[in-house]
Formats: sequence, C-alpha cells, structure tokens
Amino acid sequence: MLLEMLENRPIVMGVKFSYGHDVDGAFGHAIVISDAYNEGNSSFWRVFDPIFGVQIVDFVSFPKGYRGDPLAYWWFTDFTRRP
Repeated sequence: MLLEMLENRPIVMGVKFSYGHDVDGAFGHAIVISDAYNEGNSSFWRVFDPIFGVQIVDFVSFPKGYRGDPLAYWWFTDFTRRP
C-alpha cells in the first residue's frame, strides 16, 4: 500500500463499526487514505472521512478504536489509478 501512496494513488477503504455510529446510524463507511508520514518514532496516515473530514490516525492501531469503536475493523480496500 505504501507504493500506492508513493505513486499518488490514494486508497479507498471501508471501516466496519461494531455498532451504529452515533452521528449517522451507519455500521461502516468508506474513507480515503491519502498519504503516510513519520513523526518521531510513530507513523501516521492522513485519511479523509466523509463525515468528519481530515483525520490523522496512528498507522499501528488504525482502524481499531476509530471513532471510538474498539472493535472497528478494515472492511474492504479499493485501489485508485491515474486517469
């Protein structure tokens, strides 16, 4: 996946929630991972969430704990390509 981002191809991923989300009642939704970076000894992804906008998430623990759901998991992956 790092290669995808190095070549400017964002990744679309689905996050599945274990319970209805408190804002929209969804059990999951698609977000876009646009890039990754390191800061100190930690690695992060910048994600674009359709409800909450830009989020910076920890590479190691994402998506577990995303939006407060300790059971959230990576549901699907879609790759993009240049036109």
